[in-house]
Amino acid sequence: MAGADCLLGTVETMRRSGNRKPCTQRWQNPGGKTTRVITTRVRLTPIGAPLNLRERTTGTRLAWKHWPIVGDVWARGLSIGANTTAMGALVSVILPTFNRAHCVGQAIDSALKQTHRDLEVIVVDDGSTDETLHLIKAKYGKLKSIRYIYQENRGVAVARNTALREAQGEFIAFLDSDDVWRPWKIELQLACMEKLPHIGMIWTDMEAVGPDGTITDRQYLRKMYAAYRRFSTEKSFTERHDLPAISTQLDAELTRGALYGGDIFSPMVTGNLVHTSTALLRRDRAERVNGFNEEFHIAGEDYDFHLRTCREGPVGFIDLATIRYQTGMPDQLVRRSYWMAEGFLKTVTATLETDGDRITLPPGMINEVLAEANTWLAETLISRCEPRKASGYLLRSLCHKPWQPRAFAQLILCQLPFALAEACRGAYRFVRHRGPSVLTAHLLGDQLVSGADALNLAVY
Repeated sequence: MAGADCLLGTVETMRRSGNRKPCTQRWQNPGGKTTRVITTRVRLTPIGAPLNLRERTTGTRLAWKHWPIVGDVWARGLSIGANTTAMGALVSVILPTFNRAHCVGQAIDSALKQTHRDLEVIVVDDGSTDETLHLIKAKYGKLKSIRYIYQENRGVAVARNTALREAQGEFIAFLDSDDVWRPWKIELQLACMEKLPHIGMIWTDMEAVGPDGTITDRQYLRKMYAAYRRFSTEKSFTERHDLPAISTQLDAELTRGALYGGDIFSPMVTGNLVHTSTALLRRDRAERVNGFNEEFHIAGEDYDFHLRTCREGPVGFIDLATIRYQTGMPDQLVRRSYWMAEGFLKTVTATLETDGDRITLPPGMINEVLAEANTWLAETLISRCEPRKASGYLLRSLCHKPWQPRAFAQLILCQLPFALAEACRGAYRFVRHRGPSVLTAHLLGDQLVSGADALNLAVY
């Protein structure tokens, strides 16, 4: 989507105090440079400008008289109320997408169907080449609550930061383009935020659905995020409230859930506990965190963001699924992604260096986390056919935690010719899935098998 060399538009602003007479301002795209409309200041700023969520006009009603395509932005109208309570506040929904025209409409619809009606949905298209643009224009082009932003492909962290700069709401919610919210999600979270005004973020459990839409797990959060195995919810948080006590106006099916609150910065160091599509933040907390780290271009930005969010103060967790999380799709990142493993190790290492005095974890647990992180990265490097590089991370892992038969076996295999090492791994997989007796019957006397048995391979 390219902008013209010079585009003119008009915007009216009606301030809630002072001079109530509408004032008209004109803006222009000079020199044909790629620019972005920042509706909160009625101005143009270069793409890639520093993230500053404070640049907004509180209590201002914006009404676009013309809806042009300007640079990389398809500008749409927006209204902001003067509500002061959480239940009446504007919520900005941040929705990045890339080549997901087949499912992004379902995600947007789930936001529009929220029982909390005061929403703006900011869709940031990170360089899609499919029918995403045409879908948004055709289905949502006349809706003032939807804004569509197109940018060159720069990764999900940049896409979310772009939306954060545009966000007008006092609350920020994240939604991935292949996930779906339950209709009462935002209303429930706002009620819980009102109950615990000291928390800056709240997230929830989630249901997992397969490619055919069938629910495969109704409480998937603890299964997806391994860090939950180290901490129980009751021990991690300092306060608990039954959901029926939060609000009598919420859906009857919510009576079985509970709200937890507290400081979980130290537990978060062991691994991510927050799924992004379930998270809702107060604006002031989002401002202090200052967006996603754009160095994590491919993966790993979520954990870094949520860890820094928890570092800034207390957070809350609703032990109830409020979204349906899509699994089994070919375009999803998996746990063994090199970029996720590298990002996790970088984030944990940097946090231990800068905030070691704040972390209350026992030394043994910290060493265990570092050992697992190094092993995870090493195994992704092995899958990328980089055994020599993987050896260094396996050695670091064994330094943190010496008794690791799996890591030790992998380290030995990394010293073998790559084809031989892969044959050993294949033999181990066969033994693991078919049983040693079957392998012996088929491959009796095979030197690769005996070598694998001698190394006691505990891999994959």
